[in-house]
Amino acid sequence: MLLLLFLPSIEGVQNPPPAHYVQMPAAVTVQEGLCITILCTFHHPPTPSSPAHGYWFEEGSQINEVQPVATNDPMREVQEEFRGRFHLIGDPLKNNCTLRITDARKEDSRNYFFRIERGQERFSYVNYQLALKVTDLTEKPVIYSPETLEEGQLVTLVCLAPWICREGTPLTFSWTGAAVPSLQLSPNFSYFSGLSFVPKLQDHGSNLTCGMTFPGASGRALLERTIQLNVTCECGGRDAWSLEQTADGGET
Repeated sequence: MLLLLFLPSIEGVQNPPPAHYVQMPAAVTVQEGLCITILCTFHHPPTPSSPAHGYWFEEGSQINEVQPVATNDPMREVQEEFRGRFHLIGDPLKNNCTLRITDARKEDSRNYFFRIERGQERFSYVNYQLALKVTDLTEKPVIYSPETLEEGQLVTLVCLAPWICREGTPLTFSWTGAAVPSLQLSPNFSYFSGLSFVPKLQDHGSNLTCGMTFPGASGRALLERTIQLNVTCECGGRDAWSLEQTADGGET
C-alpha cells in the first residue's frame, strides 16, 4: 500500500494532486538485526535552487531542536543511536527520499517523516509518515553440503546467511561436532563461512552444527543450524556402499 492520498473527486472531476506529497509504503516490517530499503519519492513545487538537503525525523520532532535520524546535509549531525544505521540513499535533487536501514533495533519501531530544504523551499511531510516495525529475529543459517560424503576424501561445507545485508555488522561463525578436531576453518566472511575436512567412517550419523553470532540483534543472538553427516565408503575392495542415513538435514 503506497502512502499517497488525494482528495476525492467531485462530480466526476478529478482533483489535482497536492503541491507537496510523498509516495512510499505506509508501513514496513523488518526483523531485528537485519536491513531494509524503503523506496520513497517526494513532490513539491518546482525549485531551481541547489543543493537540496533531505532529512528524516522521528514523529513529533521539533526540527530546529532535534537532530534528524538520517540526512545528506554535511552540516547537520544525526542522532547518535541512528548514526551509521539510518541512511538517506536517495538524491533529494531528483526528488528521491529513499531510506536504508541497517542493523535494525527493536527501539527503532516508531513513525518517521521526511523534510526537504532547497533554496527557499522548506517543507516537512508530517502528513505522510512511515511506520517502522522491528520484530524478533527468526532467520537461521543454511548449511550447503553434498548429500553424501566419501570417506577419506576432502570436502568443503558452507554455512551461509543469505538473508544478511553485507553492509551490516559482520557475523562470527563457529562449527561444532564430533569431527571438529580434524576440521580446518577457512577465513570468515561477513555472511558465510567455509569448512573443509576429511570425513571418517565413524563420522557417519554424527551432528555438525554451524553457529552464527549475530551482533546486530539484542544480546548478540546465537543462531544455529545442525545437520547429520552421511558418510559412504568402499570397504575391503567391495562395491561402494553407504550406511543407512539416520536423518536428512535435521535442524535445531
